[in-house]
Amino acid sequence: MSRYLTVEHEKKIQNDLRVLYPTANKERNNGLDIDVVPYLKRLNAIDGVATLQSCAGHNVGDYIESAHLWIWLSEELAQRLYLDAPLLAQNKNMEAVQIYFVGEPPIQEIIQIIFRGNPYSMLPEACEHITAFFEVYAS
Repeated sequence: MSRYLTVEHEKKIQNDLRVLYPTANKERNNGLDIDVVPYLKRLNAIDGVATLQSCAGHNVGDYIESAHLWIWLSEELAQRLYLDAPLLAQNKNMEAVQIYFVGEPPIQEIIQIIFRGNPYSMLPEACEHITAFFEVYAS
């Protein structure tokens, strides 16, 4: 594993997701919420972006689980995100943009975006903001 997304890792993740996309459903029994699939496809089509985990947000009893994305970026996109993450975070549906350093050396750098999703009826609007941000960023 490397800190930043490599071309090889990006291709492997894209191939894995092509297998998972058709199995997405509301029950999340494969870990992939069907409601986020259109946005995952758009994000993963961007060079230098790979989604690792996603959730559309859920009501769990009295608790509201926020929606989230875990994104692995190429070094170039990560460096640009460090400067402009506040532009992503200042949308009303965003709760947090966080950077995690995980694993044993070499450390992998993961961007977690937490946002208001299905429980707030904001999933399309929030995902569109996130997706558009990275589409513009990568161009």
